[in-house]
Amino acid sequence: SGDQFNIKVHHGGFFVGYGDMRSYVDEKIDFFDDLEADTWPLLWFDDFVEQLGYQTNDRLKFYWLLPGKTLADGLRIITQDKDTNAMTSIVSKVKNLVVYFDH
Repeated sequence: SGDQFNIKVHHGGFFVGYGDMRSYVDEKIDFFDDLEADTWPLLWFDDFVEQLGYQTNDRLKFYWLLPGKTLADGLRIITQDKDTNAMTSIVSKVKNLVVYFDH
């Protein structure tokens, strides 16, 4: 489709609390801009991880914050291409996606 979008990555921190009290603390924030929706596989996450100075390992998890939702009700784990496909399916309407790294 050629839709471009941006990702805001919250990283370096950790989740605390549950439900409405859930938050992500000690975070750093970086942006990856002008990504192409039609060339965006899960492998890009490994690239983000490297660019941000982390090692890829099995403990590192990625979460997408659904647009308009909060940490209490909107986090979706990203584990496979169908998850990134769900993300790119909305970029014609939502240009800025938010992702959390859980270390």
